[in-house]
Amino acid sequence: MSSSEIFQPQKRYRPFLKWLTIVVGVTIAHYILASISQSVSFENGASSIWPSSGFYLALVWLFGYKLSLPILLGELIINRLVFYQDLPTIIGISAISTLEPLITGYLLRHFVAPQKLFERSQNMLKFLVLILPSPVVTTSLSVVVLCLTGKLPWEFYGAVWKTWSISVITGRLIITPAILAWRANSKQHKQAKSGQFVLERGVVIGLLISISYMAFWVGSPVEYMMLSRSQTTR
Repeated sequence: MSSSEIFQPQKRYRPFLKWLTIVVGVTIAHYILASISQSVSFENGASSIWPSSGFYLALVWLFGYKLSLPILLGELIINRLVFYQDLPTIIGISAISTLEPLITGYLLRHFVAPQKLFERSQNMLKFLVLILPSPVVTTSLSVVVLCLTGKLPWEFYGAVWKTWSISVITGRLIITPAILAWRANSKQHKQAKSGQFVLERGVVIGLLISISYMAFWVGSPVEYMMLSRSQTTR
């Protein structure tokens, strides 16, 4: 038996293994981001940011609609393990959460190329406008699903819709540009010294973790961090 015949099955299963790796990676990333969102939520359980919405949008914007199935499978798995127990709610919320980045991704890919987002202020304005329509629609559908399945009383529809919409939009405003900037910056630094690149990223991540810890765990409001010591002692 030739060596080519021995490795032929491995080549045959390589696309499936690659696809499975993507599914696992998306699922793990979604779980981590959802856990972060829950850790910084308010006492009533509401969160001001849903990072997964920005993460999904960046994936679809960069790599296209082929990632819709991994996103859907990741949503089904995490919704079942973490958030919901009944099948109708799991399927409904997962399908809507998958549809949401596809709609916005289609609009963005049509009007703005991801690699050109930071080149012109006009592109940033387009981004800010185009990320708004789909959360309004999909959030309405998601809250309807929760009401129909008995997870939420109809009288709380407006309050939950407002909080849900804000968290999705905030996730897109913060996470999507961050991922695109990181990707663009990584390409520009391929020829740079790896030690300097790692040091810069380490400092930035360290500052981010420190400020987040002080703001959300220690209880020091972010606005007080922006005041000088002389102002805070008056």
